[in-house]
Amino acid sequence: SRAAAPHAASRQPRSAVAKVVYLTRPDESGRFMSASSRFERGNSIFQLSTTDGTTGSFIVIDDDEVNRLALMMPTENLTRACTGNNIQVSGGMRRIVTDAAGRAVLDNGRWRIVTPAKIHYEA
Repeated sequence: SRAAAPHAASRQPRSAVAKVVYLTRPDESGRFMSASSRFERGNSIFQLSTTDGTTGSFIVIDDDEVNRLALMMPTENLTRACTGNNIQVSGGMRRIVTDAAGRAVLDNGRWRIVTPAKIHYEA
């Protein structure tokens, strides 16, 4: 008699649950200065999702206070991690919209930007 073939689902890898990491602004070398498993008001600017703990995609956190703080100094807070039309100028803008998530890798214990996020501002 023939042995039953294993159920197809048992051959598939389990879909991993995404882990969320909150990141501060990046330094001049494109590494986020710190990461936390909790949102830290006044510190967290980016939210990264990872399923493997070593690569992930990040967006700007959609929160009024995060937007206000990040827009005060866009060159320090945003332009190292993001691209977009005229994002160095944020006067009169109130909201940061992530058009395309950026990509980052965990490198020697710190998240490093591989592909910047694409953003724009709204008044």
